[in-house]
Amino acid sequence: MYGEGNTREAIVAMEGIAEKHDMALGSASALIYFHNQSALVDTDAVNEQTLRYQSEINGATESARVLAAQFHIMAGELDKAREILTTLSSSNTVATNIARGWLEFSAGRQAATAQPGKAISSYLDKCAACFEAAAGTTSDVNNLDAFMGKAKVLEGKRQWQQALDSLNKVIVTHPWYLPALIEKAKTLMMTADWDQALDSAGRIQQLEPNNIEALRLNVLHLLSRESRCDEAAEKLQELQRAIQKLEPRNHALVMSCAQLFSRLAGRHKGILNITGTMMKNVSDMVPSKAKYLTELGYQQMLQGQLQKAEQTFHEAVAKDETDVRALYGIIHCHIQEGNLDDAEEQLEFLSEIQVSVGKSPDLAFLQSLLAWRKRRDVDAALSLLNDTLTLHITAFKAAVGYDFFIKLNADFMLEIAKEYLQHTLDTHSGDGAKPGSYLLRGIQVLETLTRFVPGLVPAQVLLAKSKIALNDIDEATRKLQQCLRLDPSCADTYLLLARIYYGKDQASAALQYLEQG
Repeated sequence: MYGEGNTREAIVAMEGIAEKHDMALGSASALIYFHNQSALVDTDAVNEQTLRYQSEINGATESARVLAAQFHIMAGELDKAREILTTLSSSNTVATNIARGWLEFSAGRQAATAQPGKAISSYLDKCAACFEAAAGTTSDVNNLDAFMGKAKVLEGKRQWQQALDSLNKVIVTHPWYLPALIEKAKTLMMTADWDQALDSAGRIQQLEPNNIEALRLNVLHLLSRESRCDEAAEKLQELQRAIQKLEPRNHALVMSCAQLFSRLAGRHKGILNITGTMMKNVSDMVPSKAKYLTELGYQQMLQGQLQKAEQTFHEAVAKDETDVRALYGIIHCHIQEGNLDDAEEQLEFLSEIQVSVGKSPDLAFLQSLLAWRKRRDVDAALSLLNDTLTLHITAFKAAVGYDFFIKLNADFMLEIAKEYLQHTLDTHSGDGAKPGSYLLRGIQVLETLTRFVPGLVPAQVLLAKSKIALNDIDEATRKLQQCLRLDPSCADTYLLLARIYYGKDQASAALQYLEQG
């Protein structure tokens, strides 16, 4: 209820179970949290529940303390969860070890997000020890939470087969347990075993036809692997209807889906219209949240609606002046519109206030754009582009599941590649001269991108064009033939094939491709 924005209903529901066995401590924790998150905080109720919490904590049973700790973990109040679990330091029960495992997992993920460049994956070993202690050494999988925790740890370590083994143990004994099937499908997705992933999604939909995760996986496959954008748009609308029916106020889920598919769409208008509408609906429902306005602005920018996007970014900054993504968005709009003086002035100010937190890929990218477009300083532009790429890879390389594709941001990666290649492709002589290192760097970006998202035809076409510049005609031809299989309507593919065959003195073949295109 609270997660869907119904704070008042959550408070009423929690008050209704406060007197049940072992619920007093956990309900007091929850009520304090819910009241503090309300638009108008009832300080009397907060004080009352705080006194109740203090009176309950010392005499609370172990199960009551674990329950309260679990609430704080889910609410993101990790220090409070740790404080409660510290009172159970001598306990080695299954429930306590599971709570410790999820606490360490949440804390580690939080730290990894805050400092993506730091080697802090040791938290996974702490989690593993807790979940192993809870699961025991036998093959008994009655304790689902422990085995699901083990699977999440193994996913975090990218030990995909071991993660699948843990999930399969749960699925064999509990075939009805959808979370295990969903995690299995997402794990198979990360191994690029799409046949098995889609098979798992099919099993999920047999149990639950409108399952959101199964639908999301299907849309992801259609976009990232098959380039079947029109079909993906239809499936995305089906997903949108499922969310409206099952999770109508789960705004975080809607934004996650909009981010995931818009970044993979290759600027396909049908997909972007849907994801843009999804974010418009959310920002209308929760007008006070700047992050939803910022994402709406980004969606509008992807659609080329720069004036709308800039206005939306300004609205987000008005709600939260610390929203750096919105500030980046405003500057990016200025650059695309050619307002370079305004962009440079704003970027200099933003760079100064960002010194304390370090450079981000977005900041480096904007600096690179200005270095070239305003000052024509190719060396500075390319050096900043190197910084952009390094920072961006650092940000996405440790992510898993859907979050990996969101942080990969295929659209952004393609923009990085285009910036590298604009300095080489347009001026390359094509006579076999040694290509610049930045042509090779652009190719590396595209090869990385198309390895993860082979269905992104614009990236495949640009990669083929780059191979032509390298005089690697056979590889370019192979890439273009793959593009034709993915999207027979792509005119650029036919033009490049015509150019290749004309260069081979095969005029009839070249003419045939021109006529088809």
